[in-house]
Amino acid sequence: MDDSAFGKEFFNESNSWTVKPGNEAWLYSDASAYYRAFVNACSRAQKTIYIAGWDFHSDTVLTYRKRRGLRPKKLLLGRFLLHLARQNPHLNIFVLTWDYAPFYLLERQRWQSFTRAWLRHPRIHFHMDDAHPISASQHQKFVVVDGNIAFAGGLDLTIRRWDENDHIDEAPFRRDPDGVPYGAFHDYQLGVTGPIVGDFIELFANRWKLATGQPVPKLPDPGEMISNPLPIDTAAIFLNANIAFSRTMPAFREARELTEIAKLYQSLVRYAKKSIIIENQYLTAHTIVSELCIRLREEQGPEVIIILPEKAGGWLEVKTMGVLQDLAIKRLRDNDTFDRLRIYYPHDKGRAQTKQAMTVHSKIILVDDAFFSIGSANLNNRSMGYDTECQLTIDATDDSFNQAAIREFRAYLFSHHCILDVQDLRKILQKSRRIIPILDAHCTSPDCDRYLAAFPIQDQGKLELEDMNWLDMEKPTELEQAVDQWGFASELAAKKLGVSPRILVLGLTIILALVLGLVWHHFLKDPRGPEGALRAILLEPLADPKRAVVLMPLIYAAGALLFIPINLLIIVTASIFSTAWAFLHIFIGIVTNVALGYGLGLTAGRFIFERFFGKRTKSILERIGKGQFLTILFIRVFPIAPSSLINLAAGSGRIPFFRFLAATLLGMAPGTIMLVLFQKSLMDIFREPGFGPILTLLFLGIVTYFIFRWSKRRFSQYRGRS
Repeated sequence: MDDSAFGKEFFNESNSWTVKPGNEAWLYSDASAYYRAFVNACSRAQKTIYIAGWDFHSDTVLTYRKRRGLRPKKLLLGRFLLHLARQNPHLNIFVLTWDYAPFYLLERQRWQSFTRAWLRHPRIHFHMDDAHPISASQHQKFVVVDGNIAFAGGLDLTIRRWDENDHIDEAPFRRDPDGVPYGAFHDYQLGVTGPIVGDFIELFANRWKLATGQPVPKLPDPGEMISNPLPIDTAAIFLNANIAFSRTMPAFREARELTEIAKLYQSLVRYAKKSIIIENQYLTAHTIVSELCIRLREEQGPEVIIILPEKAGGWLEVKTMGVLQDLAIKRLRDNDTFDRLRIYYPHDKGRAQTKQAMTVHSKIILVDDAFFSIGSANLNNRSMGYDTECQLTIDATDDSFNQAAIREFRAYLFSHHCILDVQDLRKILQKSRRIIPILDAHCTSPDCDRYLAAFPIQDQGKLELEDMNWLDMEKPTELEQAVDQWGFASELAAKKLGVSPRILVLGLTIILALVLGLVWHHFLKDPRGPEGALRAILLEPLADPKRAVVLMPLIYAAGALLFIPINLLIIVTASIFSTAWAFLHIFIGIVTNVALGYGLGLTAGRFIFERFFGKRTKSILERIGKGQFLTILFIRVFPIAPSSLINLAAGSGRIPFFRFLAATLLGMAPGTIMLVLFQKSLMDIFREPGFGPILTLLFLGIVTYFIFRWSKRRFSQYRGRS
């Protein structure tokens, strides 16, 4: 590549927010080291601690202190923060974490846990961040202490992250708060001190104000540089470093879109002369994959080495992000004209026997010995434009000390996943201009207990990477933006009226209640009485079985067109008819609902999806017709979208109708049975309270509890599977 295109002009407004010289940075390998550094830094805090994350769990174990003959003493995050606040009357602690989507409900800390003492302390300020598009997330993970030091990378202060850097098979401390063990977990976090810390203060202040509507009180000034809080357990040290700060921010209300990280990755790939080394949780970002393909086709291009987790995550992610990743890897291998590509996953024979693969959660990239980048951004489309992200990049192009630090860490990175000693591997790499032959000779032998294994992929047929990007959106859809603007408009209206949004909603509710009261007043004047009038309108037409057979499918058909929740229709049906007739009408109703929604998708779905999700969906919908039965079944058992939308998408994607219908009926059967029995038992309790209906309700509650427990274990993203 042309050197003149980069050099000192490498960073610009498109790929970075700020660039600050004169920083010191320390890299911590895995959560055990990072959490100890976090504890040491926070223990010195005098005025403020800022914590921003995708997840936060007060029962996170930060450190274990072994005691002879006794259980190890655990330092829990919530208790630690409470101790700091009580000990120092001048300390304020701010915690900002993602207001997560319902899909993650089973993995997050229960709301009742937030009533604990640590959260009630007046100088611990906790807020859930929902200032982003509906389906996006707050994915930044950083901590700032007193304006002197910041930590950033891929690690949240939450459960199922703690692990030591040896990742032993039987780790007695690698357990969640329920005592359930989980598999090895690998990630990095960077600690920084210097001018760049001021950017973290500004970023947190902006996020806090956007999420709460209130400014952060007592913002600290960037303080003096401090020493490494964990000097004895650091994977790399960078001195007097030039560090660039890049962000991803989706367009939201008045905030403009920022895609600095996507542009940064493209710039890094284009700059590379010798090697591009990536360790990341995902590899699905089509723009970055395209840039890598261009470099692989060059005769004198760089080596590309990528380390990924063996599995994309839980069962659902394997069926979604796993498919995207297979397509991305296939494209890269198809473009590897000169055999300069290696894609690995860490293999350990001990873990393989227990079927507990290591979760590689890192988000790092090394380019030659010139750049080292780390942050919260995955190499997926979401991190390029949809979720909020932050990334730090150390520029060592004119810095011999930090170039050596990058080379030393490169050896550490590879030795971490194989049995070769880091010092030996460092010496071997220094003698060779190429990395891949060294890895092939020393780090990939299946005879070793631990090695880098070639990443296997499954054939996805004629699908293309861009055709499946609807599984990994790069930016909010027009539908999401419209909903966000509606919410923003309601807030503006509340401000114009001089009332809070809650008061505005309360006022609208009162107006609605008055309207309903007028309607009810009309029924009171009916000679048949209000109940008789309602029965005449709603129930009498359904009293005749022949008429009900015609009317109920029409009601379910209307539900398909008006996006009425299917479960609501099922509950209403169970309330009106006897159990046997209810199941019959529900069966016919669901078939009608599915058929009409599917037919609408078949005829007009392309227009609807292209209008709200973009024109590229035309090719997507043509190619998703091979919908797998088990995938459809899962979506019906655990609905991740409204039923009417699923029907519409199935028709638009030309999924075979009878396959879709069969999976729908089978997937909805357990929930339908439980809804009908629950509704009948509830009605029986109100009609004739007795032991039988109460026992039935209790049984349904127990069954529901065990289903939730099973699904938590089966589909949790980070829990080890035996």
